[in-house]
Amino acid sequence: MNIINRFIVSVFAVSLLFTAFYSCQSAQGKGSTDSCSGCDSGCRTGRKAIVPGDYAVGDPKKIRITNEDIIADFYSETFSTGTAMYVEICRTGSQAKKVSVTELYFGKRKIDLTEKTWGYKGLTGIDPECVQSRESVAIIYSLGGQKKQLNGMITLSRGKFPVNLVPLDLGKYSNVDFRLKPEILEYIQKCAEKKKKAFSKNSPSRIGNAFAHPRDAHYVTSHFWAKRAIMRYRVKNGKRIYLPKMIKVHRGLDLRGDFGEPVYAMADGIVAIAEPMYYEGNFIVIDHGNRIFSFYMHLEKFKVKEGDRVRAGDKIGLVGSTGLSTGAHLHVSLMIQDVSVDPLSILVLPVRD
Repeated sequence: MNIINRFIVSVFAVSLLFTAFYSCQSAQGKGSTDSCSGCDSGCRTGRKAIVPGDYAVGDPKKIRITNEDIIADFYSETFSTGTAMYVEICRTGSQAKKVSVTELYFGKRKIDLTEKTWGYKGLTGIDPECVQSRESVAIIYSLGGQKKQLNGMITLSRGKFPVNLVPLDLGKYSNVDFRLKPEILEYIQKCAEKKKKAFSKNSPSRIGNAFAHPRDAHYVTSHFWAKRAIMRYRVKNGKRIYLPKMIKVHRGLDLRGDFGEPVYAMADGIVAIAEPMYYEGNFIVIDHGNRIFSFYMHLEKFKVKEGDRVRAGDKIGLVGSTGLSTGAHLHVSLMIQDVSVDPLSILVLPVRD
């Protein structure tokens, strides 16, 4: 068990001003049209994103890939690495026959889809460490008993993630010879087994037509995928012998909060975990279906229990500093089909039922 890997999630902070840029773009695949039918019909009667007054939600970027049969609209905050991406697939307005989409691939990764009365929808993440400037899309579908495929490309940009090379001293956790007591290691193992079981489930999508900011005020104290140097040393003859520093990545987002302030569910789902854990403290995991999970760490109190159904914006807990934490704050993470993304990047996405 790597103590530093878990501990760094909670303790380092990069105090930078959070900015967001939203714009719209359109891209077409082979044989494409720019019809306003299909995915544009029916349309946006759902709830808007639920956000605090000091947080502005703009418009997402949009990329369309289409042919004579289907339209696939892809939405993202920026189409940059480390962001979430939403897709809707519908038949074109000129296509009267039923279209059945069987598979959707983003690069080599299959995207789980949910069938709706108007078509199909799905969520995926753009890997923070993706190095390609373009990624392929393949949509496999059947029409009138004939198997067909629509191919396209999505242009990606590199996410800008903070880097701090000043070594952070974690005290005893920076000591490479430090060992936890056996009973603590046993507890950590039980926590790991609980999380593994929760994350192994692939239930149907529960995401409805809205997302929510997890706090009632917006102030980022440590950004998603921020990289930080960690001090490493061992003690010899009562003195520290410093070793090469180690670079660790913050796989979530830290938001400022005082003890007892509210924490909200980011999307509809079922509470998969609501219990204390060694590193995370009072820890909540919400299963949103299709292997999409949001995590909320270091809570002071729970307002939900395992098995509860929640909707976006429901209060699920209170800000605290439990587990391995240096002060009151909320650490929130979002994992989409095993890919970590900036949790707030989903707020701009135009999800619908």
